[in-house]
Amino acid sequence: MSNAIKSGTLVCAKRKIPGVGIVLERIKDISEYAEFDLVDAFYRIYDENSKSYCFPGKAKGFLYTLRNDMIEGINEVIMKEKAGLELDAIRAFWSYNRSYSYIYNHKSPARVRKPKTDFVLVYWTKPPSDYSDIPSRQLRNKAVWMPTKTIKKL
Repeated sequence: MSNAIKSGTLVCAKRKIPGVGIVLERIKDISEYAEFDLVDAFYRIYDENSKSYCFPGKAKGFLYTLRNDMIEGINEVIMKEKAGLELDAIRAFWSYNRSYSYIYNHKSPARVRKPKTDFVLVYWTKPPSDYSDIPSRQLRNKAVWMPTKTIKKL
């Protein structure tokens, strides 16, 4: 189904109130778009079980700041190399995957799922809900980068 989603497609979100939006742009592979291996960078920053993990032995209290600094540094390098990119799309990659691909629990080791790399820019004319029965006020008449898996074609 996600293959049918392209620029100009009417879509709704997979939420309680689905909303209505139109796809303005689609990036099937954010790493290819940025010409930087963002998936590998994500694993290096978040997967503590990886041999290429960047912060072995660091105190947990400092990890948030170290990770944010590294992500901002990566974003700066990408933007210097390729100035015409949508920085918001790259930030959406980091934001979404930090929230849903990195699963931290105090009682067990963190798990890292495969990060999502397929994103769309959706202009919401009728916004979907966030986590309730009320449409999101922040999304009304606004274009937002979202993972393609979170929307469906009308």
